[in-house]
Amino acid sequence: MKLDIGLVRNIDSDPARQALAAGLCHYAVETGNILIAEGVETPAEHQMLQPLGIPMGQGYPFGRPAPAATPDTTPAAATAAATAATSG
Repeated sequence: MKLDIGLVRNIDSDPARQALAAGLCHYAVETGNILIAEGVETPAEHQMLQPLGIPMGQGYPFGRPAPAATPDTTPAAATAAATAATSG
């Protein structure tokens, strides 16, 4: 589950957002989900999410957006993947 950027923005200074995020964290735990904060832009937002029980996030403090890695689709890679899957 993701906390939308609209909820995360300025969460460090908004008690209502903090309460809602804590409630959603509780819901995620009770339903067996993982909660990720989207759009964490400041260290203060990140620091506020930790005690609310939301340790994971996406945003510039974690790293700039980058293109996804291109999978190796060569026949050799396919053979290696198949061998690894059957030898375990």
